[in-house]
Amino acid sequence: MNNNNKTNSTRLSAFCFLASLTETGRDLYNDVYVPICKRALSYYCAHKSKSGLYTDLQKAIIELYGIIVPESIISLLLKRIQKSFSAKEKEKYSLILSERTPKSFQFNDFVFTDHEDKYRRSQRDANLIEAEFCQFASKNDQVLCPTFASFIEKYQKRLSSFFTGNDLINGSDLDVSYLCHANFLKEIEQNRNDLYKIAEQLYLGAIITSYFENEIDLDVKFESGETYYIDTQIILQALDLQAEYETNPAKELLSILTNTGGKLRILGITLNELGHQIEKAIYKWDSKNPRTIINDACLRNKKGKEWLILLNSDIQNRIEKELGVILELIPAALKEKFKNSTDIKELQKQRFKYSAEHDVLAYLYVRHLRDKYISSVQKGKHWFVTNNGNLFKYNKEHTTTKKITEVALPDYLIGLLWLKDPSKYLDKVKKAGLSLILSTTFKEEIPSQELIYTYEEKVKSNQEITDEQYVFLHTSIAKESAKRIEKYLLEEEPEKVEQTALKLIKKATEQQELQKKQVSAMDARMKELEKLIASKDKEIGDAKQKIDDKLIEGNKKIQDKDSEIDKYKSDIIKEKRKRKFMLYLFSISLSFLFIGWIVFYSSFSNEFKTLWTSSVGIVIIIIDIIAKKSGLWSFISLLINLFKHKRK
Repeated sequence: MNNNNKTNSTRLSAFCFLASLTETGRDLYNDVYVPICKRALSYYCAHKSKSGLYTDLQKAIIELYGIIVPESIISLLLKRIQKSFSAKEKEKYSLILSERTPKSFQFNDFVFTDHEDKYRRSQRDANLIEAEFCQFASKNDQVLCPTFASFIEKYQKRLSSFFTGNDLINGSDLDVSYLCHANFLKEIEQNRNDLYKIAEQLYLGAIITSYFENEIDLDVKFESGETYYIDTQIILQALDLQAEYETNPAKELLSILTNTGGKLRILGITLNELGHQIEKAIYKWDSKNPRTIINDACLRNKKGKEWLILLNSDIQNRIEKELGVILELIPAALKEKFKNSTDIKELQKQRFKYSAEHDVLAYLYVRHLRDKYISSVQKGKHWFVTNNGNLFKYNKEHTTTKKITEVALPDYLIGLLWLKDPSKYLDKVKKAGLSLILSTTFKEEIPSQELIYTYEEKVKSNQEITDEQYVFLHTSIAKESAKRIEKYLLEEEPEKVEQTALKLIKKATEQQELQKKQVSAMDARMKELEKLIASKDKEIGDAKQKIDDKLIEGNKKIQDKDSEIDKYKSDIIKEKRKRKFMLYLFSISLSFLFIGWIVFYSSFSNEFKTLWTSSVGIVIIIIDIIAKKSGLWSFISLLINLFKHKRK
């Protein structure tokens, strides 16, 4: 892991840890900041020394949490720690603080382990969501996208820039896409509640870190009854006349603003701009190919052109009844005065003329109502609330104090208003804040058809473009992020507009050529594969034929062998029969010889001759002879065996 990723991982764990400390307390100083400092002091004592400078403790906090705490906050926290000790603890620890420059501290010993389980759990949660995001990114072929920690860090920097007035957002962020992170948040919101809860903790921790790092005085009281002037786009979002993913976050924003005691207003100039946007959608209405976001939203909600016309005719009442936003007019004299501001001409270089005038009049009116120097964001009683990040940046650069703006982005306000009552608004802030981050990211990354058409119309008004070039331009611009297209729209010089358009056309042309080459290479490869497959098929066919021939030859040999075996068996049977016949013949011959011997040569020959004439006599003689010679049973056995051999 490189140092940057390690730092991000450390800060991610810290965000979770800071958020977890809010679960048991309402006082951010005593329940969150002080335990953070105590743990760092304990770490410093165990691993470094028992004395040191405030800057040493500052470094220990960076090492543990990746958080840069100002020295003034270190001083305040050490004093609170010293004050929180009981008499026994004071004697045991002997913590001594020196406010002389360089500020230092010393103590006998200090051990603090109250929240180690929470910290380890925070580390596990941070590692888990980062690992799950990496798997999600890999699954969606986005392995090169920034870490999830970088995504949360981006929001934390944006929030810090609001609190301090410093521009902490890197311009190169334009080239970095966080669409994968937004899709991941959307995925876990729907299917992984455990991970989404961790994401909410990270969001809350980012807010607390912004307070911590930017010396936000938590003891400053908010002004009561703040007034929020809502910009055109937020009204359209709350009315469900923009992208679908923007509707609920806008409604949640308005709900939190009113629940924290705020009053919602729409300026007359904003109402006019709203009517202008709706009229443009009516004029450009297309039921099949919508060219405006409002048109597209109406079709999504199954509303027709007539419905939109009726809405526009009663828009003020609808806004007041449905959203609780009341109309307020800028006095004519003030309006004329504001129109002479040089800010309008400056902003017109970055925005359309009509929008630039509206935006400047809105924030100048807020500045007029404040009527005094604002030293803290908590003291801002009037705000112009908009989604336009470029306007916020411009206003920040042109504020009289260069610190507290009159313009506030929705997610910034959510982060600020949580301070009013951390325990009361905790759940609402986490839910609304994360939804706004999700909505903002989608809006920055996914260009609407209206934004694409607006840019294409601008190009057409600056230069002649052929139909073929237009196709290439449309193909190329549709693949750009919304934030990059908005940057293109800010270009005013015709030469610059033309250069950008030609680059986009060239980019699309090169991509088409590359695709053609890739297709040609793929076709050539396919042909090679087809030839290779055909060659392999032939080889397989030949091999199969050879195998078949060998099988036929083998079968023939087997048949020949079977024939030989059958012939051999037949010969054996014949040989057996021949042997049996010879044995039978031999037995008969032996019997005749035996009988002849008895008749002619034995001692019974005379008797046999006497009885020769009588067959009965012969049988009697034979039985008598066998009986006398104890051969009766042997003779019977011989006859039986002869009979068996004959049957075989």
